[in-house]
Amino acid sequence: MISSHTEGTTSSSNPDQDVEMTHSEDQQQSSQLITQCSTMVFQDSAYVKKLLFAARNDVYEVRKEAIQAFRKITEECNPAQTEKLLENGVFDGLVDLLDEEQDPRLLAVILESIERCIRWGAQWLVQNERGLNKFVAELEKRGGMKKIKPFRDHWDKEVSKRGFCLCDVFLVECERPEDFKEERN
Repeated sequence: MISSHTEGTTSSSNPDQDVEMTHSEDQQQSSQLITQCSTMVFQDSAYVKKLLFAARNDVYEVRKEAIQAFRKITEECNPAQTEKLLENGVFDGLVDLLDEEQDPRLLAVILESIERCIRWGAQWLVQNERGLNKFVAELEKRGGMKKIKPFRDHWDKEVSKRGFCLCDVFLVECERPEDFKEERN
């Protein structure tokens, strides 16, 4: 391999190798950014936007790491952090990713994270002025059961399982579960 060093960049006689090095460097930089963002999302919504940008990346490993960061963010929350999941756009971003992500492993993580948000909202009594779990209210605004029901029939078993769990949690937390009884069966 012949390499030359020009203006701070390395090039080789093999252009494919240059592309691989660039992807590797991009992944490493993305990984560092994702780690930084996942620790700052409760303080500044700009970090949520960066994580969402990474979750929409063409490189699978970058998307995976960003979505895993969302999982980590939703694993343990105190009452103040639970409110920040809504205020800073974490929950909205997760719901938006349901329409975009195709990989079943990542879809299962997204569904699990949404379910956790709803459960945190119930545990910490994060409610709107009508007394409804704010996460359920937000999910209702974005399509509610129509949005999550299709995942129950997904070909991937884990996505299907997560779809059923999320539907059950949604129905339990919904203020009008009788409106959805026919959809549950």
